[in-house]
Formats: sequence, C-alpha cells, structure tokens
Amino acid sequence: MHSINQIKKGFLKKKNRFFMNQIRIFVLTSEPRLKYYKNETDFRGEIPLTNQVSAKYNGDGTFKL
Repeated sequence: MHSINQIKKGFLKKKNRFFMNQIRIFVLTSEPRLKYYKNETDFRGEIPLTNQVSAKYNGDGTFKL
C-alpha cells in the first residue's frame, strides 16, 4: 500500500454558476487528484486527473479545467 502525498496547496478563485468569484483551497495529491475545500476543514469535492481531463492556461495566471 502506498501513501498519498500532498504535492501542492494553494488558493484559487472559482467562478460559480452566477459568475461570482469564490475563494477555494485546492490540494494536488499524488493519487493524482485535485481536491478542493471551502475552508481548511470543509471538503467540497475532488477532480481525478486522467487523460480525459484537460487544463487550458489563459495567459493571465488563470486556467480552466
């Protein structure tokens, strides 16, 4: 059994369906998954990183999944 390591943690602005910015904490793990939290303890979900998931860099320090 292998351990899951945290690779990177940071804050990101997420746009909700009303186009309002919300600050979320994102954690990239070695699983590989991108986990996100509303605050330090309120887990909101995760995005498994696979060949079907793509990221597009917008050139202004932002990206879209």
